[in-house]
Amino acid sequence: VDITAHKQSKAALAENEALFREVASQIPGMVYRVRITNEGKRVYSFVSPGVKALYGVDVADVLADGSCLHRFRHPDDKARMEQEIKTVVRDGLLLSTEFRIMLDDGTLKWIQMSSSVIEKDELGAVRIGVLLDITERKALELRLADLAQHDPLTGLLNRRAILAHLEGLHKDRRQTLQPVCLMMIDVDHFKSI
Repeated sequence: VDITAHKQSKAALAENEALFREVASQIPGMVYRVRITNEGKRVYSFVSPGVKALYGVDVADVLADGSCLHRFRHPDDKARMEQEIKTVVRDGLLLSTEFRIMLDDGTLKWIQMSSSVIEKDELGAVRIGVLLDITERKALELRLADLAQHDPLTGLLNRRAILAHLEGLHKDRRQTLQPVCLMMIDVDHFKSI
């Protein structure tokens, strides 16, 4: 019996698996494959080494306890995340969301999670996905939002923000029939000070 084809197939499979693990290990985040049961239990069958940099936990810990990453979720994001995950698992939808985690040392990180269903049966669903650290991007977004609303020199609200605030105040006061008073101070040659 010639088993050459079987050996070649087995070698090709091992080579592809090694290649996949190499690629997954280079992604700056965590790549995963997880079964989520209808009761919400998570059983990971693959977790990339990036989980260590992201959460500070070992791959083996996540594989042994599928819920070990939940304890890191920021308290303000826990309920929303559970509801989003429950909905996408139930309906077999794509998931793309952002949330915060708090590491054991107090470090706050922003995470982007994207996943999709690859298999669904009466026991639940298997999802593959990636978690990426977007903390720097979020800091830049917050900085840009602040710059869009405040004068960089004084830190005070800029013209656009003041007008938006006054418009809201005017609308509120018209409904309650309360008067509004506005005082403006113009300092000549302020920029040369």
